[in-house]
Formats: sequence, C-alpha cells, structure tokens
Amino acid sequence: SRTFSAQDLDALTSRILTVMAALAVRTAVLSLLAVFSKACECPDKINAVFADMHDGDQKEVTIDGTSVEIKPHGNDQKWHVTSVLNVDSCSANIDFNVPGKPNPPPVNLLMTLWCAAAKFKEGTLEKATFEFSDPSGKLATASTVLNTWVELGASKKQEVPRCPELEKATFADMHDGDKKVISVKNSKMMITSANSSQTWVVKSDLDEFCGAMVNFNVPGKPSPPPVPLAVHFWQLTGSNQGTKNSLEFTDPSGTLAVPGFPLNSWIQMDDVTTA
Repeated sequence: SRTFSAQDLDALTSRILTVMAALAVRTAVLSLLAVFSKACECPDKINAVFADMHDGDQKEVTIDGTSVEIKPHGNDQKWHVTSVLNVDSCSANIDFNVPGKPNPPPVNLLMTLWCAAAKFKEGTLEKATFEFSDPSGKLATASTVLNTWVELGASKKQEVPRCPELEKATFADMHDGDKKVISVKNSKMMITSANSSQTWVVKSDLDEFCGAMVNFNVPGKPSPPPVPLAVHFWQLTGSNQGTKNSLEFTDPSGTLAVPGFPLNSWIQMDDVTTA
C-alpha cells in the first residue's frame, strides 16, 4: 500500500476544495438561470379582469392559444377587440378602433405581457400586467409605456423579489402622464418630479415588504390626492425583456376606491436588467 506524505494530503485537500468550489458556482448559476427561465412564460390561457390605469375603468382579457380577445368590464359598453398573440414576445398588435369603443387611440398599440411579483405578509404574490406602447412612434417613442392594465387578483409565487435600491430612477406615471424620479436607499424612499420646474419632494419609509404610505400633499405638488396612498414595489419580468420595477398605488382608507384596488401604476423607464 502507498503511504501519503503530509505534502500529498495537502495537495489532495486543495484539489478537493477547488472542485467543490467549482460545483458550488455551477449550482448557483444553474439556479439563477432556472429562475429567469420560468420567470414569465407566455401563457396558453388567460381569462382575467384588469384595471386600466389610464382610462380608469376595467377590461376583460381572454387568451386562448394565440387568440386574444378584449372586452369592457363593469359597464354597459358592448365593443370587443380581437388579435393574434406572438408567443415569442408575448405581445399582440391591438386595434381599438372598433364599433362602440369610445375614444380609441389613433394608431394600433402593442400590448405586451409582464409578470408582476411582490412580497406581502401572506407571502409572495404574482399577477399579470399588460403594457401598451406605440411601435409606429406617432404617440411616443416605441419604447415608451403609454398605459398599463393591472390584473385584479393574484396568485402565490415561490421566488421572493428583492426590494430595489434606486439612484434617481425615472418612472412613467400612467395616471398623470408625466415622469417621476425615485431614489431608494436603506429603506428610505424619496420621490420628486422629473420636471425641473416642480421642486416638491415626498419622502417615506419602506417596510419589510417594500411598501409604504405616501402623502403627496406637500408644498408645490399640484393636484395631490385627497388622502395618503399605499404604495408597493412590484418586480416586472418579461418573456424576453428582462426585469424592471413598478409602483402600484391603492387607497387603504377606501375614499377613492375599494382598499386594494389599483389606482395608479408607475413603470421604471431606465436600467432594465436582462438575464
């Protein structure tokens, strides 16, 4: 039998540790890739009601394979829109200029699915968000988010999104139609206007679930909501567009809407992370 010297044992131990380290790195990378690969799969079927952030009403969206149908919900309108889903980008070209549809956009819009996830006391929740943009560039640049529809209701999700750290990140305000600038550091959030002529500042503390109460009734802020609003960070993941953040606003007092009903959504415009 062979006798191993102390030097031989040290060399063997070093090799074993090197192999173990490499395996640990490989496992971590595969785990990360697995999270991204299943983050937002384009669904075969959807039938859900969405809050329209721009119009202030509700829409019903049905997806069956590549067939897309959109109808009004909660009112007496009778119009409907159909389209074909591109499963690679999970998007559809939508023509709202149909009989009975009031105030349709002057051009077709691109509707793209994003999966939204956020953490709450009851766990991590996930729901669908549809973003609308103008690929023709007539209303805004093709990358500008013109409107979002937020699903009413959510389901449980395993992965827990991180609460972001932001340095003057620009968000598109779906309700107001302007832009806001947000900084977050050590759970301290500061909100300002991207318009340099407005000098108002709103500050709030984020809780452990990345939510906060926000009072927009500050000096210089035009047309603030009549009550403080609850705001929550949601992480948006696209089929192949990477990830970004959104802010969803609700009124826990019930003054403006039923508590928990989405009143507005802000969508991050910069620093989209891709896998």
